[in-house]
Amino acid sequence: MNTKEADALRKKLIKTYGPVIDLRANPETIDDILRSLRHGRPPRHPPSPCVSNEEIMKAVLKVTREVSAIKGSLPTARRRRN
Repeated sequence: MNTKEADALRKKLIKTYGPVIDLRANPETIDDILRSLRHGRPPRHPPSPCVSNEEIMKAVLKVTREVSAIKGSLPTARRRRN
């Protein structure tokens, strides 16, 4: 990156984020700045694991069955009559 490009990038970042950047308050700013430095390419992070709706539904059904089995194994409570 030559001096003109660096100056232009600095001006753009100051215009976008202001002269002082509080990264504790806005940590996502770091990702935005890295994208700008890499000319729009996202930073190299390992891909986050994706969970499909099908996997979520399978897990919900499994838990529902387990709860039903536990409820079935518990003795039924007798109601108190006052």
